[in-house]
Parts: sequence; structure tokens; C-alpha cells
Amino acid sequence: MQQNWGAAVKVFSEPGERAALGAWLMDDLGDTSVDRSLFRREVRDANLAVASFVAQVRPDLPPVFRGRGVSLAELRALFSDPGPLLTGAPLSNEMVLLARPELLRILSAHQSPESVEYQRLAEDLDRGENAGTLLHGQLSQQLVGWRSSQPNVNPALVLALLLNPHLMVPPDDNGDSGVAEWVDILWQRVSNASTPESAGYAAAVYGSLGTLQALARQRRYWEGRYAEVSTAHEGLVGKVELQNRTGRIIHWCRISLIGLPSASSSP
Repeated sequence: MQQNWGAAVKVFSEPGERAALGAWLMDDLGDTSVDRSLFRREVRDANLAVASFVAQVRPDLPPVFRGRGVSLAELRALFSDPGPLLTGAPLSNEMVLLARPELLRILSAHQSPESVEYQRLAEDLDRGENAGTLLHGQLSQQLVGWRSSQPNVNPALVLALLLNPHLMVPPDDNGDSGVAEWVDILWQRVSNASTPESAGYAAAVYGSLGTLQALARQRRYWEGRYAEVSTAHEGLVGKVELQNRTGRIIHWCRISLIGLPSASSSP
């Protein structure tokens, strides 16, 4: 099954095939080591089911998922370039499928010196993702401009930062000073946190780039409108002051004219 992953997925995807496998194990072989829920419950993720089955039956085998070796070294190499996660390249789907705490816990069942590390990585991934989601929730509650935004904390990006901490750098602002200002503010949360929360906060910042760009555009728009209104206001104030001065001059002239002797009056 590990070597023919596609065929194994078909077995666990089809209720009849899965039931036949379970009956063979339990009734014919009398096996008591495999979790019976794999055969008695609906399988929502056949890939996870295959991984769990292999880990229980042959824990001595090296961990594999969807035909790909997933030792910690192999995971670290795969997640060394988070570019596909940011661009949506095809490889990003594979990375997302791997970045699941439940899968990491399944892989920890393989007998290797890395078993404990898989467990720790699963816990860190949970904590990091929760921390990033919490940060976005706080921003949505406290800042009006964030209330319509949706949380976007990619667990695959969190895992990439946990496996390769040197990747934890602020996102590129693409020359937008408004975005740069937001990133500087939010990245302080990353810098002041410890692992794994810092990885979750960093993923939240990357996932909020669309919101930051929208906020920067809105700010530039309202600053431009303010400048226009201020210029128009100053122009109106100048006109009002001119009218007031003109009115005072006319009023003064009228008073002066009234005080002058008329031409018909005699000395």
C-alpha cells in the first residue's frame, strides 16, 4: 500500500473494499493491532486513512505520504521554499495536505528517533495556527478597517516557518509606504513572541497583505480628498476675507461721504 498509494486510496475510498479488508484482518487473521474505526466509520480522507493503516501495520517502515517520503529532513527540504504557498503554484496543494497536525501525529507512530519530533511539531503547528487566528481576531475587533476581512492563516506557511526559522522575515511591501508602515507595526508582534506563536503571527501578517494594501489605498484616497478640501476651504476663506475687507471699505467710504459738506452749502 505504501508503494502503491493510489491503489491503497481506492481501497479505503470504496466502502465494499474497505469492509473486505477489515473482515480479512479481523476475521481471517485475527488481528488486534489495527484501529477498527478505520473500517467501521465513514472515511472522509482516504489519504489519512492509508497513512494511519500503514503506520499501525508496519511502524518499522519509514514515513511516506501520497508516495512522498516525509522524514523531517524531507519535510524541511520541501518547505524550504514557501513561494508556492504565496503564488498558488501546484505544489502548494501538496504542502497544505502535509501541514496537518493529525497527519503529523499519525507519522509519529512510525518507529524512528524522530517520533517525538513529529508529536512536538504537531503541537507547535496547532499553537501557531491558533495564535495567528487570534491575532487576526483582535485586529478585526479593535480596528474598523479590519472588520470585513477574513482570517487567512495558512497552516502550511506556519509549518514552513517552524521547520525553517530563517524564513521568518517581513513580507515585501513592493514599494508601498502605506503597506510598509502596517508591516512594521504588525511585525513587532512577531519579533516579541516566542516559537511557535511567532510563526503563527508571521503567517497572519502574510495572509493579511491584501487587507494591508486595501487600507493603504484607502488612506491615500482620503489624504488626497483632505488635501483637495483643504485647498478649496482656504480658497473660500480668502474670498470671504476679501469680501469682508471690501465691505468694510465701502462702509467706511459711505460714512466719509456723509461727513463731507455738500456743494450747495455756503460757508
